[in-house]
Amino acid sequence: MSITLNGNGTITGYTPTAISGTLTTANMPAGSILQVVNTNKTDLWAVDVNANQTPVGVSALDTTITTLSANSKILVSASIFGEGNHDDHDYGLCWSRGISGSFTNIGLGDSSSNRTSVSSIVSVGYHSGDNDSTPSSTALPPLLDTPNQAAGTAITYRINYIITGGATKYIRGNRSFGDSDSTGYERGASWVTVMEVKA
Repeated sequence: MSITLNGNGTITGYTPTAISGTLTTANMPAGSILQVVNTNKTDLWAVDVNANQTPVGVSALDTTITTLSANSKILVSASIFGEGNHDDHDYGLCWSRGISGSFTNIGLGDSSSNRTSVSSIVSVGYHSGDNDSTPSSTALPPLLDTPNQAAGTAITYRINYIITGGATKYIRGNRSFGDSDSTGYERGASWVTVMEVKA
C-alpha cells in the first residue's frame, strides 16, 4: 500500500509500530553510544615537562567516565590549546587511561630502540622563532580504547606531554607562552570528550 500525505496533516497507508518496554543499556545494540562525558576548560593551566621521555599529565583536563555496561569500548578525542617555550615540534602528546589511580599509556607508536613513542606531535604554530605569542591548537582525533572492564568502573582519561631531550620545557595552556594584555597574545580553550560504546 502506498503512503499518502493528506492536505489536512494526516497520513494514509501508514500504521506506526508500537514499542513496548523501556529502552535500557541492556537492550541497546552493540556499537550504541551509551553516554558522553566532556571536560571543557577555558581557564589557564601549566605543565613543566622534564627531559627524560617520561609523560607529564595535564590533570586539569582529566575526564572520568563510569561505565554502564561490561567490556564497553571508550572513544576519546581532544583539542589542546597552548604554547611552549620551545619549538612546537619538540613536544609530543600521548593518552593515558587511569583505573583505581594507576595510569597506563595508550595509543602510542612503536617504542623500540631510542625512539620517543607518542600519540601525536603538537601542531606547528611556530613563527619566526617566536615562542612567546604564537599558540597552537592540536586536535587529537578519536581513539577507540578497549579497557575490558566491568560495568560501574570509573575510568579517567588524561592527556600527557612528552619531550625528546634537552632541558625541561614548559607549556602554558589556553594562552600564549607570553601573556601580554594585547591582541597578539591569544587565549583559547581545551577540551576532552569521552564516549562509552557498547561492546
